[in-house]
Amino acid sequence: MGSESHYAERTKPLTKLGYICLAFNLRGHGDSSGDINAVTLADNLKDAISAYDFLASQNRVNKKAIHVVGSSYGGYLTAMLSSKRKPKSLVLRAPAIYKDSDLNSAKSSTSVINLLEGYKTRELDSHSNKALRALSKFNGKILLIECGKDERIPHKVIESIIMTSKKNALTHEIIRGADHRFSKRIWELRFRKILADWFSSQRSKQR
Repeated sequence: MGSESHYAERTKPLTKLGYICLAFNLRGHGDSSGDINAVTLADNLKDAISAYDFLASQNRVNKKAIHVVGSSYGGYLTAMLSSKRKPKSLVLRAPAIYKDSDLNSAKSSTSVINLLEGYKTRELDSHSNKALRALSKFNGKILLIECGKDERIPHKVIESIIMTSKKNALTHEIIRGADHRFSKRIWELRFRKILADWFSSQRSKQR
């Protein structure tokens, strides 16, 4: 149930670096219309693609240097989007992975919410999951941020992403002690620092 307000604050250090940032509400989230009990993963993927295309259409935006940041469910959508568009880099914070069979299921359905339980004891691979397959084929840089004590996203999900991503393209950061929702502000500030450092580095490489 995250909304654009969570990311509006996180964009401030990035705008100071010269980035044009877009934070938005998925269908059924925040102020957006849509029934959260009926919206599907596929619906929200369309929303993410629409937001990407809207940003790319802006006059001052470098269409070849668009970076996408997603947390949790947004991390899953970011991975899926990378197979539909060509972002320059991806930032995945505590990304979720969903079964392909649930792509057209309601996000709020029990099967979608609980499906991660089955991933706690085994790794997935790019042959069995579209999101991981997209990451395995992605040619840009990936920043993967793990919460050290994440109670929502099993470590096996993180391991699966590491195993399927191109090794020379992946940077893995761990916020030690952090839970999934950043219940302590120090973890949120650490996340913002990681973001600022990453995007500062990306900007310097573009010059």
